[in-house]
Amino acid sequence: MQKISFSILLVNPMNLVDRIKRLAKERGMSIDDVCSSLGIGQKTIYKWDKSSPSSEKLYEVSKLLQCSMDYLYTGEERSSLPSGDQELLEIFHSLPPETQRDFLGAMRIHAELHDLADKDDEPEENDLKQAK
Repeated sequence: MQKISFSILLVNPMNLVDRIKRLAKERGMSIDDVCSSLGIGQKTIYKWDKSSPSSEKLYEVSKLLQCSMDYLYTGEERSSLPSGDQELLEIFHSLPPETQRDFLGAMRIHAELHDLADKDDEPEENDLKQAK
């Protein structure tokens, strides 16, 4: 009996460097801008096609490009957040930094107002005694 063997080649169309390029472009940066921001040589990221970066460098890239290290390595986000929370974060991170700061300030004000409204709705101890 003849033995038949085959292999399946799984191709991920984007590798680490491709994902970094795409994310940088989405954020109005070039690879050279990323390298400069991280204080690494201009061709360092291109070398990551052949050898993996240190976890520290990958972490720095993920923070700069506002994505997870998982996404950089695999192209997939692994999130334990509910989908609504994830969507809120994605929208937030798509905003310019100044708009993010304004949005956070507005959200803090809304949270404080909500807390104050909740305290006004709570019955006072004297009100409870009178009700008895």
